[in-house]
Amino acid sequence: MNDAPRMEVVNKRNTIRTNDDIPDLILFNTKSRSKESLKTIVPRKVSMYTCGPTVYDYAHVGNFRAFLTYDLVKRVLLYFGYDVTHICNLTDVDDKIINRANENKLPNGKISELTLKFENYFFEDLKALNVILADKYPRATDHIPEMMDMILELAEKDLAYETDDGSWYFATSNKEGYGEQLVQLNRDEMEMSTKSVGNDMKRNYQDFALWKAYKENVDREDATWELPGKIQKGRPGWHVECSAMARKYLGDTIDIHGGGCDLQFPHHENEIAQSEGATGTTFCNCWVHNGFVNINDEKMSKSLGNFLTLRTACPKPDDVRAFRFLIMSSQYQKQLSYTSDGMVASKRALKRIDKVMQQINDSIIRKSDTTDTESDDQQKKSLLDNDIAKNLENFEKALLDDLSMPRASASLFSLIKIAENEFKQEEEAAAAAAASEDDNNNNNTDSNNNNMEVMDKVMDLVAKRTDAKEAKDWDLADSLRTRIVELGFVVKDVKGGDPIVTKIES
Repeated sequence: MNDAPRMEVVNKRNTIRTNDDIPDLILFNTKSRSKESLKTIVPRKVSMYTCGPTVYDYAHVGNFRAFLTYDLVKRVLLYFGYDVTHICNLTDVDDKIINRANENKLPNGKISELTLKFENYFFEDLKALNVILADKYPRATDHIPEMMDMILELAEKDLAYETDDGSWYFATSNKEGYGEQLVQLNRDEMEMSTKSVGNDMKRNYQDFALWKAYKENVDREDATWELPGKIQKGRPGWHVECSAMARKYLGDTIDIHGGGCDLQFPHHENEIAQSEGATGTTFCNCWVHNGFVNINDEKMSKSLGNFLTLRTACPKPDDVRAFRFLIMSSQYQKQLSYTSDGMVASKRALKRIDKVMQQINDSIIRKSDTTDTESDDQQKKSLLDNDIAKNLENFEKALLDDLSMPRASASLFSLIKIAENEFKQEEEAAAAAAASEDDNNNNNTDSNNNNMEVMDKVMDLVAKRTDAKEAKDWDLADSLRTRIVELGFVVKDVKGGDPIVTKIES
């Protein structure tokens, strides 16, 4: 293999907060087909393994739903005080990679140029999506010895066998309950799902490749390994990669395993068979699977040719942010339709959130040097605090109930609505106060209308009215126009330009 320099990708961030009493997190466990309380092997600590990309091309938006689901799971765990160790693999040896390298006419020894290129693109996309990185992204090609060890361990237990050409297969007929843990396929369904070309040497149609023997003039030298006297020249099968790396970094049993629902069979069932066959213990306690992303009523996939890369679908930063919001605000298990209307709605929602956040920041700065002691304002503040606390409680309950983001989003926008109403009332009160002050100080005299203080008030009201019109808050805009008139001025809107303000002649 080519020993090209490789970037070690490690993330040191572990927890956002810690609590003495961690609440009960409910997740839908594909294995039990029911919601369950998360019970971790070590209290307050979560070991999580997720399936990463095959780095021969750009990941598409359907792939990124899985990576964003992992991000959601991890953020919720961190938020509620868990210490998370997250491993996400990189598949950098695979038939698709070999085929792409051959298509690109890469010379022998250069296949890693292809995989490293798309690995870097993958991390660029994760950064754009604001994904918290896993603690480690192990590459398959860096863990060939661990895979070989697992194959030989399975062979000792009569769960793996070598064929005449030097390939190795998992003996599914010797593994009790094979294919029944996640999907419960019957024999006919498994036969249809596992049939492939060139597997005449398998003992059973369900048996899957652990090691693919090297074929002269077909396979690449830079994608082969061997263990002299034990494992002939070849490359690992896809499934054994994950089992070996999960075991190395997280141990024999892990708390959570994530992936797209299309990986349940054969990939995840085969992981279970390998790992539990080798260790004799449960591989994973909780399996979390996200739904497909559909486009034109079909699953988005490279095999169907109907996929969109993140870079194609989201050429601008606000597009990427809207895509993240679209994915995050959906229920992760359900299928999601990717549409332009959905992206527009996400942008609109984010604009609304951003406006309120800016208003909150401005309000904090504006009020930092003042203390409001009036009893009616204190009573109003108490009522607001109660509303905020109730919505925050509902938000957290939604997260704890199988990451119910639609419900969590509803609580968020209830808070947004409360804030919008509060700021609207503040603006109206400020306008009324300005009018009262003007009436008291100016005694309706023409001369005072011309001073700079009044003009400043008028221009401030004009600016607020422009903001209100952009936000389509017509009631506030009309109220502000009335205040401007009361100050002795009239505002005239100009299409495509700034409004014109003129003094009303007496």
